Amino acid sequence: MHKSLIATALAATLLPQAALAADGVEQRLRYLEQRLAAQDKAILNRDADRWWRAVTLSGAVEAELGLNDDDSSDIVAATAELVISAAVTEWAHAELVLLYEEDDTPLDVDAATLHLGRDDAPVGLTVGRTALPFGRYETLMVGDPLTLELGETFESIVALDFNQGPVSGALYLFNGDTDKAGADDAVDNGGLSLAYAHEAEWGALELGLDYLSDLGDGDLIGDAISSGAGNSQADVAGSALHAVVSVGDATFIAEYLSAMDTFDVAEVAFNGEGAQPSALNVELGYAIGLGGYPATVAIGVQQSAEAVALGLPETRTRVGLALDLADGVGLAFEWAQDTDYAVSDGGTGDTSSSLTAQLAMSF
Repeated sequence: MHKSLIATALAATLLPQAALAADGVEQRLRYLEQRLAAQDKAILNRDADRWWRAVTLSGAVEAELGLNDDDSSDIVAATAELVISAAVTEWAHAELVLLYEEDDTPLDVDAATLHLGRDDAPVGLTVGRTALPFGRYETLMVGDPLTLELGETFESIVALDFNQGPVSGALYLFNGDTDKAGADDAVDNGGLSLAYAHEAEWGALELGLDYLSDLGDGDLIGDAISSGAGNSQADVAGSALHAVVSVGDATFIAEYLSAMDTFDVAEVAFNGEGAQPSALNVELGYAIGLGGYPATVAIGVQQSAEAVALGLPETRTRVGLALDLADGVGLAFEWAQDTDYAVSDGGTGDTSSSLTAQLAMSF
């Protein structure tokens, strides 16, 4: 009887305490669950912030009005470009370039590259599709120079980039599109690009030398070979030299790009023989003020040689005026005159001129 009373008393004392303890555990669990949910949300928000901070967008839109001496005219959305860059880590970057050109290119992936290496590192690695570092193609005009038309080349490459003080460059490999007949489909083409840049009180200087193992892989010549012989008969190397000099308000640009040997006559011909095409661009510009806006006036002379089969004019003279209306907003005008190759060289000997006005915005 005494033991039963003791047990009853203990139960009356401990059961409420156990119930209170159980309620406390449940409250503690709910509190922890709420804290974890809040932390998960904070982590997601933080990761989202990091994603937006890692990605940058830039680009340009250009609209042009063109008037020709044959009374034809046109308005085109000449270029629309969007560049998406992502800094995945401090040493890993990715870039995607979307490009639209009304007269030439539907919306397409113009470049897609991966880069390993810090921005301040002397060496880096780039893999992906991009324009080969062959040719500088600097211009003060609206239109592209003949050097670009002859030498621009887009390929998927692996490149070793280097930057040491005033010297920079790239060594790269790729699988060309115009393989020789019977050759293996392999990564057997490449090139080397070197540049030297110097800045001083008097101005700035840039010199460059480029080498490409097969100029036949260039976009222009490659199309000619594909529509003609179909396969390259032999690799024809290309070289390019450029200089950009700025002194005060004046800027001087010179570039020469050429095949280092002759192509097979079935690929690119000139006067019944294999051609050795080349192009030269020389420009002189001067910065002025016009109506309160910064502006640049420029004159340029271009020439090509043995390139009539590629559709290039023999000479091109250009005069340009460019105004900076605001940060990222430009208005430019260009007058150009083209003279074709003589009839004896396979051309028409005709001369044509055009006037182009361009409104461009970059962001």
